[in-house]
Amino acid sequence: MEAQNKREFKSYLFIGLILIGWGEILAISHWQPLARWAYQFFWYGYILFLDAAIYYRKGRSLMINRRAEFAAVLPISAGLWLLFEWYNLYLENWHYVNLPSQYWVSVTGSLVAFATVVPGVFFTSELLEDVLRLDRLKVKPRTFSRNALAASVVFGALCVTVPLFFPSGYSSYLFGFVWLGFFFLFDPINYWLKGDSLLGDLARGEISRALALLIGGSVCGFLWEFWNYWGYTKWVYDVPIMNHIKLFEMPVLGFLGFPPFALELFAMYASLKLLHSFLKGTKARGYRKKMEFFP
Repeated sequence: MEAQNKREFKSYLFIGLILIGWGEILAISHWQPLARWAYQFFWYGYILFLDAAIYYRKGRSLMINRRAEFAAVLPISAGLWLLFEWYNLYLENWHYVNLPSQYWVSVTGSLVAFATVVPGVFFTSELLEDVLRLDRLKVKPRTFSRNALAASVVFGALCVTVPLFFPSGYSSYLFGFVWLGFFFLFDPINYWLKGDSLLGDLARGEISRALALLIGGSVCGFLWEFWNYWGYTKWVYDVPIMNHIKLFEMPVLGFLGFPPFALELFAMYASLKLLHSFLKGTKARGYRKKMEFFP
């Protein structure tokens, strides 16, 4: 089994680099019809590369050792991002150009692309936590009162609901609330129910996972925007604040949203894991029982 895993590690690394390189060629050349799918080439190649790198450093990885769980992550990722697409119907912060004309092709391609969001952020964060040895960093353990947890939940609930009640045009200014709100809403609930949470990490004096997610979110944000900039099928921003000062297609201030976005992805994913454990009637397991980011 170990020899087979090593062969898979090498193949994932090789295939991942080929897909990334092919995506670069398509993005620069705009060669049709494959240029529409450059994003998918980039991100599935990147995920394969990351999984191989994680296996190289740790001797285990999600795709090599736990394929069924990786397969489950993909539709979860697509579903979580669809939630943000739904918010964008109100916020009108971005729109897509050069999508396939056939509706079913466009929808299928979008879902395949959205499925890379969670594994991309989590794999990046997991690798960075190990490479940067963030687990060495500790803080004084903290305690959180019921009132503080309740206040966080109320604040998070307001963040994710208030933008929906503003008229079109005004709601566009409230995008920051959505990129913060789900973390403040779900992480305290996960902590309260003894599920996996970053507040739980902090209560034990651990900050490595939070730091890894913040850095990983920033790295993924840069790669999203870098690869999107050269793409044929791409998203374009309509953010009303400092829209003229950009890095790639993204207004510079928008890059501040990627680190908290990684935190809230984690909190939302942990909530789904906790819900799954309740439905199965089993006790929730912390991520650290097996891997740093996945259950």
